[in-house]
Amino acid sequence: MQIVEPAMTSSLESFFDHTCLKPDASFMDIDKLCEEAAEHRFYSVCVAPSWVKHAKERLQDLKSNVKICTVVGFPHGNTTIESKVKLIEELKEVVDEFDVVIDIGKIKSGWWSDIDLEVKAIKATGATIKYIVEVGYLNEDELHGAIRHLSRHRIDFIKTCTGYGPRNVTIEDIEEIKRYTGGRPEIKASGGIKTKEFALALINAGAGRIGSSSSVAIVTDES
Repeated sequence: MQIVEPAMTSSLESFFDHTCLKPDASFMDIDKLCEEAAEHRFYSVCVAPSWVKHAKERLQDLKSNVKICTVVGFPHGNTTIESKVKLIEELKEVVDEFDVVIDIGKIKSGWWSDIDLEVKAIKATGATIKYIVEVGYLNEDELHGAIRHLSRHRIDFIKTCTGYGPRNVTIEDIEEIKRYTGGRPEIKASGGIKTKEFALALINAGAGRIGSSSSVAIVTDES
């Protein structure tokens, strides 16, 4: 199937959260990530919480307007509500967006009141939030339940995967989330996105942001 580039008001590069969340990432990896993001004008760099201040300083040295994104409760979501809120409050003066992993075990348990409490507390921080639902663990009813609770609190984005779950994102995931939300919240596609063709297909399906560690290869069409 031929993938046609979507009609975009901004460049393909601006869809990308250029990501490095590997556990053995060093400061050299973070510096390279920032330099690539500045060169290609990606929307943000997404790094672990311990690296956000270093990334901010490096981007400032590069005189870049690339934003800072970090993760919360990564990768399984099973930390306490209080610890998630505390991390966001600690870093929100430095970080532009937070990718928060939903408590997957609470969803699997059907403890929706706990999910509602968490989402409400996270939203109350006033930060820009992208909630990771980890689609590979959820059946259709669980996914719809998660979307319902996230939409109720007007979370900014629903994000598909951490990259550490049982599978990567599919076009069908984006279509299903968009069908159920009608486009609000927005959708961030992530997990195994390594080619330009796949990235464009995800955008065509409704993704408003792409998370990838292969961003450079994708936008330079070397994938």
